[in-house]
Amino acid sequence: MSTINNKNNHKNNKHSNQIQSTMKITFALAALAASVASVQAAKGTVRTAGDPLRIHSAPSTSSPVTGSLKNGAVVEIDCTATGTQVTGKYGTSTVWDHVPGGYVTDTYVYTGKDGPAAPPCKGVPKPKPGACQAAGISNPRTCAGAVKWAVDHISTARNPEYIGMCDKIMARAYGRGYSGFTSAWVHWQSTPAKYKHVGDRNAPAGALVFFQGGKYGHIAISTGGANLISTDIGGAGTLTRSTIGTIEKKWGQKYVGWTAPWYR
Repeated sequence: MSTINNKNNHKNNKHSNQIQSTMKITFALAALAASVASVQAAKGTVRTAGDPLRIHSAPSTSSPVTGSLKNGAVVEIDCTATGTQVTGKYGTSTVWDHVPGGYVTDTYVYTGKDGPAAPPCKGVPKPKPGACQAAGISNPRTCAGAVKWAVDHISTARNPEYIGMCDKIMARAYGRGYSGFTSAWVHWQSTPAKYKHVGDRNAPAGALVFFQGGKYGHIAISTGGANLISTDIGGAGTLTRSTIGTIEKKWGQKYVGWTAPWYR
């Protein structure tokens, strides 16, 4: 009798061990599936100052807008791509999130991660180069003509007309006698949203680049990418070559983006 009971106990223990092993494998597979799913897709929350976040056809602010997301919207990110550098609520980054409808800059999306929240996208459309000019804008000089004027007037000599008059001098580059605004910051705030490229540090030549700081802000003309020509950065009353980063570092101003050359 004892022998039979021992055999039965052995069988029961063996069966129990098999069940436990099966359960461990099942749990492990479930955990692996959850891990894979979390890598394949992620969720993010749009965080802007209140404005809608634009969706673009490619990872670039110069690409066509295909839609927008409301501030606070929760979206699914199925993959990420490297695009033009943008400065937003969550710093400066080249990461773009692919969401339903296209791409949005990751700098306005909270994902809980510092880097890409989803795997790399495949077949990412190439962004078209940004255009300085835009429909509905007309100036005495073209974008190329304005850049040429700025280059021709580069000087380290002190010109009293240039001191603190950045918006007026950039208007002069476009062949205008005045800008129509009381300051560079008012110019930025007054420019229609369709002409703005908020946070995009890859400005096309001729674009107006804006900075926030002090009471009046600052404006300069882009010569392509993060390069520009600016008043006063090389000394009061000068007009010299510089970069977005130099103005940020030297003056402590915040770069806010570039616009097509819109004037009143």
